Amino acid sequence: MKVVGAANADGFAGVIGTGGVYHLFSVTTDGGLWQYFGSAEGGWSIQNVSNNGALVGRPAVVYQNGRYDLFGIGLDNTVWQQSYTDGDAGWAPWRRVGGSRMFGGLSALRDSNGYRVIGIDSDGKVRQFTSSNGSSWRSADISNGGTVGGTPSMTMTNGRLNVYGVGLDQQVWTEQSVNSGAFGGWQPIGGNIG
Repeated sequence: MKVVGAANADGFAGVIGTGGVYHLFSVTTDGGLWQYFGSAEGGWSIQNVSNNGALVGRPAVVYQNGRYDLFGIGLDNTVWQQSYTDGDAGWAPWRRVGGSRMFGGLSALRDSNGYRVIGIDSDGKVRQFTSSNGSSWRSADISNGGTVGGTPSMTMTNGRLNVYGVGLDQQVWTEQSVNSGAFGGWQPIGGNIG
């Protein structure tokens, strides 16, 4: 698979959307945002969904009930969002979510409380952006004294949000919040990523 005009920069973010179609999103080295969509059985198509924006790092995407929300780090090192709902003529304009000095990639999920997006800033602090409706955002430092690198990840199960990151010691660490409460301290879970 070849992206016209630029190489893939930092991997893909993907979801399975309406009708079981796979949607993979990638930022290219020239800042473009491309969507690969289809399936192994039905074939694949490619589409530039940059929508007059330019990004760095790995994007994040969530899908629910016909709505796709893409998140990326803009050239101004803040988090941006664009949305598409099945049947729309195109992607909605980019909207600024927030943050500063963000880098690397983002992770996102949508739960019963709304949207959560996490990433790290240039100090290695984990930033969480939350919104109940996907349009009005709050930002919080959820580092709790920890410093991580790369792209953090998160999972949500039964009201328990776990955030994962690689610490400066190259070990995998996690912290958790239960029912949207305060995050507890970081705990090592092992592994040496270095």
